[in-house]
Amino acid sequence: MTQEERRCSYCTAPLKGATGQVVKCEYCGLENFILAWPGEIQDMLSKAESARKEHRYNSALKIYDEILRKDPRCTDALWCRLLTDYGIEMVNETPTLKRLSSKPITEHKNYIELQNICNGEQAEVYSKTAKKIEEIRKKAAEVAAKQIPCDVFICFKHKGDGGNITDDYILGREIYDVFFNFGKSVFFSPKSLADMPGEEYEPLIYHALSTAKVMILLGTKIDYVNAVWLENEWARFLDIINEDRRKVLIPCISEEIGYLLPSELKGLQYLAKEDFNFKERLIKTVNEVLSRFADENKSNRKRKEIRDQEFKKATDIGQQLEKRVREGRAVTEAVPASEGAKLKQAKMLFDNKNYKKADKMYSEILASNSQSANAWWGRAKCASRMTSGTDLILTDAGADFFDKAISFTADDAIGDFIKDAIRAIKLSGSPLAAQKLFAYGGEVISEEQKADLSQHLFSVAMAGISAGGR
Repeated sequence: MTQEERRCSYCTAPLKGATGQVVKCEYCGLENFILAWPGEIQDMLSKAESARKEHRYNSALKIYDEILRKDPRCTDALWCRLLTDYGIEMVNETPTLKRLSSKPITEHKNYIELQNICNGEQAEVYSKTAKKIEEIRKKAAEVAAKQIPCDVFICFKHKGDGGNITDDYILGREIYDVFFNFGKSVFFSPKSLADMPGEEYEPLIYHALSTAKVMILLGTKIDYVNAVWLENEWARFLDIINEDRRKVLIPCISEEIGYLLPSELKGLQYLAKEDFNFKERLIKTVNEVLSRFADENKSNRKRKEIRDQEFKKATDIGQQLEKRVREGRAVTEAVPASEGAKLKQAKMLFDNKNYKKADKMYSEILASNSQSANAWWGRAKCASRMTSGTDLILTDAGADFFDKAISFTADDAIGDFIKDAIRAIKLSGSPLAAQKLFAYGGEVISEEQKADLSQHLFSVAMAGISAGGR
């Protein structure tokens, strides 16, 4: 391809201009920066451009990746790969996205690489166009965010040769009816995109792809599986699966095309449509995946309910403590004899610098539960002492308790929070991290606001105790 035959990166219209020039496309009005590349690279760019023009984005991405392996500083490949990733094309002289993403263009790895490589006019051209595209991406993302999350995405070829309805469409409609009647959210394009202009499809397709737990790929013929828009859908869903391995793509194909599947799909377990119990197996498989998601969501809700209940108990106890402080009554009378309550009481003793009694109470807790991470951490604090009110000094004994606290911390989101706090203390000796770790109660509250509020409640109570002691 000669420089006179260079084409617009956005609408593929011919461009006229010399190497090193910024050229405004006469058709779409967007600016291009013309560069010369060695013959092999230029040929590959042309092939990728043809694939993009045919909407074969997955094929184009592979070619751009191959170019960048040969020349990581090929700015045309970097920029056009970014455009391909978002499916940028011109509709009525306006850039549109055929592959919406939640990631802003300015955070895309190819854009960041371009900013590191380019300068002057070339960098300005990319920056100016990226801003225009980003505005369009944001609007599309806002539309997508308003949609209902999808459970099942049905990927199929609607019409075959001569415009006739395919067998895959008929099967897809049956599957849609089954799961729709089960109360599931199903994306089936004839239903989900009915009465909508084509340019408004992408936000809905993107949202369905990004939220679906299962994709059912129907393929009576290999040509259907490889059809442009089917490939765009299942290839994008495979990328999503790479980010979330809980999601599943189920090819439902004719047995005879199994060996012809694209390499990306060959590793997947497919269901043969000829099997006598095919539909029953499909429904069972999909329901198993959806049930796993439902169980996980139920478990997460249960954990949240428990944390909320513990937080409420802690709040109630804090209020009782404040009341007893105001009335001049013994604080310990308000605390029941559970492990969580003992941890709260030990913390109050520690905050009053009564380290010996606090350590004794932590030891009592460990006598009943040797794996209480909070109690080990309490002993570490008692052994280390707070010397100046700002620095946490870990003695040898304190460090030993500290390590036990780490080893017995639950391996979940709350555990990660504790470990992060402990690492921060080891590195900086910051009492702020200690306060967040030694949060109010036997159960550590992971939400930052709740932890802060719990600490605040105790701080109020402790301030009252200190004031009453003076």
